[in-house]
Amino acid sequence: MSSSSSSFLRLVAGFAVAPIMPALVLAAGLLAVGDEHARETLQYAPYAAFASYPIALVFGVPMFLVLRWRRWQGWRTYLLAGLALGMLLFVLSLVLSEDGAEGLPGHLRVMLPFLVASTVAASLAFWLIARPDRARIVPG
Repeated sequence: MSSSSSSFLRLVAGFAVAPIMPALVLAAGLLAVGDEHARETLQYAPYAAFASYPIALVFGVPMFLVLRWRRWQGWRTYLLAGLALGMLLFVLSLVLSEDGAEGLPGHLRVMLPFLVASTVAASLAFWLIARPDRARIVPG
């Protein structure tokens, strides 16, 4: 297998696996809290994965293309990109929330840590699999 086709396969694998990370973050968080509703609430973890793939396509692909174009390929860059995406998604969730200002404390306590942890985990998982810093990715 040539280097360029192996790089392309790592890229595809990264985009396939990274969006699963928010579901794992949600499951880990619910198990860590461990209240009486944690087991029932774990059924919502697959929905995090279903929401993550469209988010990866809408935000992750353009972000990857910009980072690649700028040649910003290090893990720290992907960590910061994940952090920025988490903050953006938090602001969007706050704006779209029906709770308004009354819901801000709950949003800060629950949504902010979940979204930031999820996007950072997803971006670092992508980086670990695709390793954009190692080889130039050229579809074969």
